[in-house]
Amino acid sequence: MGSSMGPVLANIIMTELEQKVITKLINDGTIKFYGRYVDDTLLVIKSSDLTKIHELMNAFDKNIQFTVDNFDQEIPHFLDLEIAPDGLSIFRKDTNTGQYSNFNSYEDWKFRTAWIRSLVNRAKRICSDCKLKQELSKIRKFASWNSFPCKISNSIIKTTLDKVNCQ
Repeated sequence: MGSSMGPVLANIIMTELEQKVITKLINDGTIKFYGRYVDDTLLVIKSSDLTKIHELMNAFDKNIQFTVDNFDQEIPHFLDLEIAPDGLSIFRKDTNTGQYSNFNSYEDWKFRTAWIRSLVNRAKRICSDCKLKQELSKIRKFASWNSFPCKISNSIIKTTLDKVNCQ
């Protein structure tokens, strides 16, 4: 999706694929769930149907080839969601370093701490109740790595959670 037309073209092509291939597979029960964002898709299917569906999708247009993700420990992810049997949480690629604006950087305080508030809002919006505590722990770890004192990061997290809970 390098060019600005990429998402538009992806949407056109994927819509056509959905109309010609996916709808039939949903109607006959082969696909139990289908979700898409631009060119990323999530399908719930029987593992025995995987090869057939993959071949059908790849046969749709010779210039488009779909890939199948193999998930760690059988836990699927879609965009930034990790979809485990016990609930939703945030998925981070292996390349995520946890590096954000450092506590000691010469930025306005509001900008220096915005990433913490953003990650807390994201966690509250996405994570299941049973996964939220674990995600907040990761955010505290990231804050520590970026030289934020525990007292300050905990205060930012608490204030942000209080605001989110009041909305």
